[in-house]
Amino acid sequence: MTRRGFTLVELVVVMSLAALVFLMAAPGAARVLERVKLESDARQMAWVIRQARQDAILKNQNQFIFFYPEYDYYRRANGKTYYLSKGIEFEGGTKFSTPRTCSFNGAGIPGSSGTAILSNRYGDCVMLLLVQL
Repeated sequence: MTRRGFTLVELVVVMSLAALVFLMAAPGAARVLERVKLESDARQMAWVIRQARQDAILKNQNQFIFFYPEYDYYRRANGKTYYLSKGIEFEGGTKFSTPRTCSFNGAGIPGSSGTAILSNRYGDCVMLLLVQL
């Protein structure tokens, strides 16, 4: 008579090996997830800046984005607020001629050049540049 299935010892060994592999991979996975959050926040900020420029052109009105680096968020003058993901922060604040403000006139021309640098807890950084032509 043949038995089908696994013994308890075999199951415990396989589960132990799977747990060991998971524990070895977890630190690397955490860094990858932090990098994904950083890049996602940078893409969202770039989209908000592009949207403000587009609105300035379409409405022929000045548009503003206000940055609050000490609280890790920024907002459009229309009241929409965007928070950075947990663990993502402004690196050294923002650098615009008008402190904490990015603006576009009715023609879509930036009021000044500037930068915003985002970073995560692993020291990875993404820089967004706004260049006045």
